[in-house]
Amino acid sequence: MLDWTKIDNEKTFQNLVNHLFYLECPSIFGFIPFSPYIGKDGGWDGKYRGYYPKEKLKGLFCIQAKYTKHNLGKAMPSLIRWAKEELEKAKRNKVDHLRLATFAELREEHIAKIEVLNKGYVKTFRIWHRQNLKMRIEAEPFLRSYYFEKPTVCLFVPPIIYFDERVKKYLNEIDVPGGIKSIEDRINEVISFINNPDKQIFILHALGGFGKTHFLWRFPKKVIEVGLDREIWFIRDGVRNIHDAIQDEIGARESSIKKHKYIFVLDDADRADDIKEILSCITNSGIDAKIILTLRTSGLGYLKEIIDDIRCRRLTTFTTIPQWSDDELKRLLRTVTQKNQVKDEDEIVKVCPNPFFIVMIGLFIKGQRDYSFQNIKEYILESLLRDARKSLSKETIDVEELLLHLALITPINISDEVTITKLAQKLNIDTQKVKKILKQLEKAGVLRAIGPIFRFIPDMMGDIYLLETMRKLDDDSRRQIFQYWLNSHSKQIFCNLGTTLHYGDIEWLIPIAKDLISEWINNVSKYDIYEKRRILDNLKEICSLVPEDAIDMLWVFISMSDLTTDDFGSVILKLIRSNCGRDKIVELIERVRDKVKVGMYDNYKPNTLVREAVSPLYNSIEKKIIPILDIIETSLKGTKPIIEFSRVALQEILASAHEYRRSTYKKMELG
Repeated sequence: MLDWTKIDNEKTFQNLVNHLFYLECPSIFGFIPFSPYIGKDGGWDGKYRGYYPKEKLKGLFCIQAKYTKHNLGKAMPSLIRWAKEELEKAKRNKVDHLRLATFAELREEHIAKIEVLNKGYVKTFRIWHRQNLKMRIEAEPFLRSYYFEKPTVCLFVPPIIYFDERVKKYLNEIDVPGGIKSIEDRINEVISFINNPDKQIFILHALGGFGKTHFLWRFPKKVIEVGLDREIWFIRDGVRNIHDAIQDEIGARESSIKKHKYIFVLDDADRADDIKEILSCITNSGIDAKIILTLRTSGLGYLKEIIDDIRCRRLTTFTTIPQWSDDELKRLLRTVTQKNQVKDEDEIVKVCPNPFFIVMIGLFIKGQRDYSFQNIKEYILESLLRDARKSLSKETIDVEELLLHLALITPINISDEVTITKLAQKLNIDTQKVKKILKQLEKAGVLRAIGPIFRFIPDMMGDIYLLETMRKLDDDSRRQIFQYWLNSHSKQIFCNLGTTLHYGDIEWLIPIAKDLISEWINNVSKYDIYEKRRILDNLKEICSLVPEDAIDMLWVFISMSDLTTDDFGSVILKLIRSNCGRDKIVELIERVRDKVKVGMYDNYKPNTLVREAVSPLYNSIEKKIIPILDIIETSLKGTKPIIEFSRVALQEILASAHEYRRSTYKKMELG
């Protein structure tokens, strides 16, 4: 049952009608849901040129929505007047099919009396009355939730809903005429991926500030232009369980005679706690769906592990937004400054080749301010603090400390009671106050909310604040805040810190990592099996930063008989993909083979780890595979040959060689 009292004004009704038609088009971006205000000066509440499958008609459609509180006969005078006006405008605009949606309840005789007014103005003219709309809306879970069941609980939303108005405004202001090749090429890769029946997962990663959000905003528009017939839905992670959402929001739209094709999009995929469930559910749902995942480059290793765990590597396409060219950066700078040419632009793009900072420099130039890199970082800190303090002026709270905690563990799920409770304890306030403060910061534009997930706007603001604030703290203060969050938020901590590597030095993190590992080694006898597993999970996040220390710890933990290969596998995989010496990797795998009980998961067993270490798909031939071959050769000539390791490694290398069409010296090209 729809609660029509929620539709209490003309603007809401027009948006509802537009969204309904929007979802009924062959492509979710095939219809332009114009602002209701446009209707006042042209007769286009909604406009669509193409095929409308529900009515099996093709041509130029005009959708007009008329709100009235009257029903039946009382609504007729207004409806007849509106119909005559819209038919006249439709004729001038050369419309083929005019649809007049009304909030009124009507009977067949009322509808016939209005539709007969079409005396050759348009090819077809039809009335969408409330009962007609009701039946169609009930078939669309998103519309029911968004317009009739506030607060909205949908996990899947259209792109125009996913991006809030502030983000749209920001992206439109920096939209470079003609596009940016580094972004447009990735969009073309998405188009190819969508058309490839053998691929189901598309992963795009990028450094902070390189245009990931711009890509997400731009690519659906390109899908319209090329006429692909898949609906695009963005996933608001954390809103609800993925299995329930697939059944209620997507499955409910399917029937034996009506099937949809989907593209699901998840941003910050590496930070989604249920990413494995999301991928497994979508790839095994039976629905004709593909998924696009975007993330910061710092989280790529973790996501690759997930892809391998669910055995979807062959279904996956990986790509990245590369370093922008000097020409692209200069065009962006000119767009922001609104100038045909900027003084010293060649020097600017060489000194600061990050698009985010180019935008900041452009704003500084536009405001006639000094644009040194240090000044920009200081400006970010000052503006962030100023806006936060202004919005929290009535709160007795240390704003600098609050922002530091938020920057370290972002994104934050406001419905995650563990996180909210820990943050409340650290700030000496109650949990309700924390939630209120987060909403105040969102209202002030410091944070943005996607469902229950809060993050900085833009993300780079939080990155710079984290880098500069942590750099200024003393060692003890850094160690305390780090250790406070490590057990519950290690993934977020290292992902956020990893993004700062590209525009600042985090050498200060190495002593903290070394101290942590030293503490774990010294207290190993005090840990039960569950604590050891938790510690190994944390070690996975820092092992590539201090690989030598991580291996020392693994040697100690390997001696514990209560652990299996399942517990060590993910850490060893991370070390394999790091720059750790290959001799230590080989020795570590062989120690696991000799001393550790075999667990349940094949991907963490010794022979699988050997294959991972020598596969040309993941390893540099010159830097990683050839050194292992040298170790194997030396071993086979010695008194303690590593027979099983050698057999599996050589078998993998030979098998991989057959998958390549062409090989040259120290290089293989995939066929």
